[in-house]
Amino acid sequence: MNYLDRRMLSEKECLLDECPCCGGTAEFVEQERPDPPAHYHVLYAQCIRCGLRTKEEPCDGFYGYRVTPEQIASWWNKRHYLRLTNGRKEGE
Repeated sequence: MNYLDRRMLSEKECLLDECPCCGGTAEFVEQERPDPPAHYHVLYAQCIRCGLRTKEEPCDGFYGYRVTPEQIASWWNKRHYLRLTNGRKEGE
């Protein structure tokens, strides 16, 4: 993880409720996304058992916006999420 302090993240993980679909544990995930000629990082919450997740948002300020772990936790706990189906977002 590049943009989140690991100590801060471990404290924030306790804010994520269990998965509403399977009861599994949710965790924060940060990933790098290409945007040639540069790249940016996104953050989202995801169930480690079934893969249910929130939408991903930039967390490094690359596009002038920076999502926080608190915002992601709020979205997860209010059930604003996407379910991945065969690698595509549900509804596509």
